[in-house]
Amino acid sequence: MRARTWIILGITILLIIALTIDQLTGGGFYHRLILDFWPIDSSRVGPNLVASAVQWFIVGLVAAVIYPPFRHWIENQFNGLHEKMEQHHKEYLQKVEEKHQQHIDLLKEHHEKQMEQLKKNNGN
Repeated sequence: MRARTWIILGITILLIIALTIDQLTGGGFYHRLILDFWPIDSSRVGPNLVASAVQWFIVGLVAAVIYPPFRHWIENQFNGLHEKMEQHHKEYLQKVEEKHQQHIDLLKEHHEKQMEQLKKNNGN
């Protein structure tokens, strides 16, 4: 990652740690933040408008920092998976078709035997 990304990530982690400490010590900042900050209500005046802007800024910042590396990690983890699945699917379909053909052959054989028996019985 670039240095700027690390700085933003570090600031975000420090903010989370500060809010966690505030919550654990019973501080009022976290309580006030939740009242004005989350969830977004339909009121768009005064502090709620500012809180909504701050919230979307933080959410956007976190998404911009976390999403690209996570997406690349996922792509690297599943690299070639599509080809492997296609190959597996082809092999599986081939096995199923072979089994199906075996059943068809058995049914044809059984049908021929049944028809021979019927012809014998009707001929007598």
